[in-house]
Amino acid sequence: MAPRSSAPLPPLSIDPTALLSDAISFSGSYPVTIGSNTVLHPRSKFNSTDGPIIIGSNCIISEKTQLIAPGVDGLVLEDFVLVEVNCHIQAARIGEGSSIEVGVKVGKASRIGNNCTLSPLSTIPDGTNLPDFTVIYGENDRRIDTSDTVTARNETLLAHIDCLQKLLPNKAEKYTR
Repeated sequence: MAPRSSAPLPPLSIDPTALLSDAISFSGSYPVTIGSNTVLHPRSKFNSTDGPIIIGSNCIISEKTQLIAPGVDGLVLEDFVLVEVNCHIQAARIGEGSSIEVGVKVGKASRIGNNCTLSPLSTIPDGTNLPDFTVIYGENDRRIDTSDTVTARNETLLAHIDCLQKLLPNKAEKYTR
């Protein structure tokens, strides 16, 4: 077994179908809950010092991403959320079916609606509330997504998760007690 850091892990609740890679960092004292069929990539970081973190089912959290609970009400990622590489998220809520693309920063206590898309390198200011189906692009320009592709996007995410489960070794036992 790999040596653990001297800091204790926060209380973890990990669904048995979740895939946790090696080299994930958990810190804080509030609980972290990881839903079914969710994939956490290596070098992702979860900080529950100020509140709980709840990650729904069928989510992907990519490498070098940081999820930080903004306060005692915590951070909630609903089902079918994709968070790509090198994101920094302190939101209160990321709605179901949302896609957070490479290098996005989501400010403290922000609320992102369902089926939103935040394009690469977007910055969402603290306390922002985005309505459902909002697309952020360019210099934080906005539009509403009317493409009606929710089902197709969810099916694609499930296929992506299925592929990752075949390719990545599951080290979830390392994080359970």
